[in-house]
Amino acid sequence: MPEPTCSHTTTVMDAGTVRTCSPYPDIVITPNIPEAEVLTGLEIRTEKDMAEAARAIHTFGPSYVVVKG
Repeated sequence: MPEPTCSHTTTVMDAGTVRTCSPYPDIVITPNIPEAEVLTGLEIRTEKDMAEAARAIHTFGPSYVVVKG
């Protein structure tokens, strides 16, 4: 399998810099709310917040994102 190329970098709270790479961009990412909060740095309390987090995670490269509540 070829090495994935990282084109996105995001800072996750105080944890430092995390590189987000997807060797399989046509996959479904299904983070739960706490995971989505860490990945995006957003506070998720409503369905609207979940949709915003899913859009933010989508920019990392996967084709589909489902934030589980």
